[in-house]
Amino acid sequence: MNIGTKIYTIYGYITITSKKYSAVNNSTVFVGVDDHGNEHEIDPSMVRPAPQQSSSDSLDLAAIGKAFRLKKGDKGDVGPMGPRGLQGFKGDKGDSIKGDKGDTGEKGDKGEAGKDGKDGKRGPRGYDGKKGDSGKDGRDGKDGKNGKDGLNGRDGLNGGGGIHKIDDATDVKISNPTNNQSLTYDAATKKWVNETVSAGGTVGPGTIDEVAYFDTATSVASLPVATYPSKTELSYVKGVTSAIQTQLNAMLPIAGGTMTGQLVGRTGSASAGTAPIKLVAGTVNIVPEAGVLEFNGSDLFISI
Repeated sequence: MNIGTKIYTIYGYITITSKKYSAVNNSTVFVGVDDHGNEHEIDPSMVRPAPQQSSSDSLDLAAIGKAFRLKKGDKGDVGPMGPRGLQGFKGDKGDSIKGDKGDTGEKGDKGEAGKDGKDGKRGPRGYDGKKGDSGKDGRDGKDGKNGKDGLNGRDGLNGGGGIHKIDDATDVKISNPTNNQSLTYDAATKKWVNETVSAGGTVGPGTIDEVAYFDTATSVASLPVATYPSKTELSYVKGVTSAIQTQLNAMLPIAGGTMTGQLVGRTGSASAGTAPIKLVAGTVNIVPEAGVLEFNGSDLFISI
């Protein structure tokens, strides 16, 4: 039914002027004005057949045609389709009758043997076997030929007496040595002396798998996972090739938002659960809002 359509109802002839939501019927109804200017809400139950015109008010076209010897004209073209009628009320759900169980079909012929399966994956490596017994000794080889005599060398210089301990050396001075000491050179005395060398810094104490940091200029400790990320949490960013926050800002929140690009649904098919877009059933708005698409579980509503 369109705006401007004129129908016959319990109020007489009504011209449809608009449509609106009826809270009483919880549905959309049409609004029309009768011949006296009164406004009424119209639903399908109020529509009636238009009254037939009395025969006394109509012209006897057949008699007029015969009197003037008029010939029957050609059949006229089919007129335009009339306005669509109001949607009827949803009927009650019919009773469902479960049919009897069918007879069991005959056993089919034995199928052909299946093809041989692919070879399985290679099994794990077995344990190493025990070492075997040593083999017998081989035979002795033949003696090689004697080499030629070498040239006579020159006589060496007479060397001084050797030392038995490091502190016997004339350029080493050892005083009260202790464990983990080192020899360092003293340019003032031009001797090597023993002393404890201080380390460059300390490490720890720390916790395994926690992030390490310099707690002083010369010592390293670990950051507690209660406040800082653990080694496992840091591994989640492995493979990231650009700024994570920039990627998160480009995503649409679950709570909703305005998309600047086009929303393209997936390609649907005849199977259930593959539609490009699916609406969850819920209560529709009492006050219609333009551009809204709603689904109450049985009917789909589009507000314009």
